Amino acid sequence: MSEEEKKTKPKSREYPANTLSKTLEFLEKFKGYPQGKPISYDAAAKELGVSSNTKSFRYLISSARQYGLISTAAGQTMLMLEPASRLIRPTEQENILRQLKIECFKTPRMYSELIAQYQGQSMPAITTLENVLINYHGIVQTIAKNAAKTFIDTANELGVVINGVIDLEVTHDLNPNSNKEIQKDEDSQKNETGIQNDLTDIVPSMKQSDSEEFALPITVPLSEQRRAILHMPINTEKEDAEYVLEMITLMFRKLYGINRA
Repeated sequence: MSEEEKKTKPKSREYPANTLSKTLEFLEKFKGYPQGKPISYDAAAKELGVSSNTKSFRYLISSARQYGLISTAAGQTMLMLEPASRLIRPTEQENILRQLKIECFKTPRMYSELIAQYQGQSMPAITTLENVLINYHGIVQTIAKNAAKTFIDTANELGVVINGVIDLEVTHDLNPNSNKEIQKDEDSQKNETGIQNDLTDIVPSMKQSDSEEFALPITVPLSEQRRAILHMPINTEKEDAEYVLEMITLMFRKLYGINRA
């Protein structure tokens, strides 16, 4: 291409050429590199088996930077940022990581404009979005189709297209058992609270008898079908009784799984 052609060739606006998932696959290759240390383009390209000057490599670097996953310096090195570390070395719950991915999806400037335009509306067809990008977002015709497809594919990968409508504000339950686990925890807490109340009520209700060696028997419910009978000597001090009851509470937790995760 001549110098004159380079000067007259229209320059496109910046856009992610790769989906978020493909960009994360690229960054996965650097999990073993020291955190917080820059990586040269040559070393990064070598992981892909390509030259650092190839378009495919440059597109990945550009996509990662636009998604807010890396920073670059002088076109020679890249540094993985916190979102990248959290996503390629996940330690958080799936719903938190999904929300982080959505934030990355909203980070490219062109994507933030498209999301603001189409939030709550039908996802346009590729051809329609291609024309929108050319007419209103500074994307040249030769790459508009790929730009449109990448945006749509990333939105679908993240599950933010619901019944054909773009919706980044709805929180979807990715774990169908989560509600069951929450209910189980609530039931366990109620069960423990009930037994704790029963045990707490025992101390003030203990009645001593001068003619008997032991106080009146104390019934401690364990479940609907199981109960424990506790006999305390008539000369038992209140503090001693409370201590025994605390030990029994701990025993019940261990034996019967009360409040056990």
